[in-house]
Amino acid sequence: MHEIKYETKSVELEESNMENYIEVATESWIYGPGMLEMIAYRLESLREVLEQLKKELYRTKNLNWVRIERLLFKVKSVLEALTENIKVYNDLQRSFVFNKLMEIIQKAQKGEQLSIFDLINLQTYEVPLDSIKNAVEYITIVLPFVGECKAEVICREKVYEAVSRVEAIIENISGRLGVYISPLVQLVGLKSLIAKLGLNENWIVAIAYLQSLEITVNKLVKELEIQVNEEAGFKDKFRTLIRHLKEKAKIEELTLFEKKLPEIFWDLRHKVVHAGYSPRKDELNTIIQWTTKILEKLIEAKAKIARTNTLTIATKKQN
Repeated sequence: MHEIKYETKSVELEESNMENYIEVATESWIYGPGMLEMIAYRLESLREVLEQLKKELYRTKNLNWVRIERLLFKVKSVLEALTENIKVYNDLQRSFVFNKLMEIIQKAQKGEQLSIFDLINLQTYEVPLDSIKNAVEYITIVLPFVGECKAEVICREKVYEAVSRVEAIIENISGRLGVYISPLVQLVGLKSLIAKLGLNENWIVAIAYLQSLEITVNKLVKELEIQVNEEAGFKDKFRTLIRHLKEKAKIEELTLFEKKLPEIFWDLRHKVVHAGYSPRKDELNTIIQWTTKILEKLIEAKAKIARTNTLTIATKKQN
């Protein structure tokens, strides 16, 4: 009965977009090349939820057992997803070792000399699942008690025990696999937070592209010692830079950005950067396409100017 109850609750949590709720990985993530990164992401997710859980437990009075129950359920959900990831990882390890074994057999049949490295390659780095399975089972048993906690001391001890088990799992797997989490993966957590402000992942991508452009323009203006009015806005600074690069680098395509860059690009930039606007898919494509084109040409122009300056210096030395 309890298992059915919590399966139903999982749907409610997902639909309500509860903070930092961890969804099960898509098939492309599970079977793609980022398997270790996915495992690292699960471990990082567990750390985050455990920190929230411990903050609740550190309270001396008025513990929010409803929130503790929900956080504990999140831990269980992530552990279950982690289990599936590790199963696939272990299968890949076995497949790798089997292929290496076949290579050794073929070498032996051909009379080729084997080295110690051939044998070392047969070592597997499978991750045991017993501790995760036991932790999931323990949390499953504890959840009903926490949900209807009548003895706070006992409930607190049970939750602390669950936290301790999961922390041991995180340490063991991290040390065994040497996994790390890419900063880009952590944007998933940011996505959940900004959703409360009415922003979405389109805004995250748009702001990354637009800020990359602004930083690039500012760096080039400074490096090339271009005189720009201190009170000039980004649009004026950009056009001043383009005119300078067009003259120095002799790249005609730069004229396109000075005269034909659509006004919608500037409107979108203003709304995204200054008004927190989440662009539609077509608007996001406009931002990505134009920003990419501009960055490519700016980098090309910078490199061309650098080569010209190097050649000029070399010529002067020869003379």
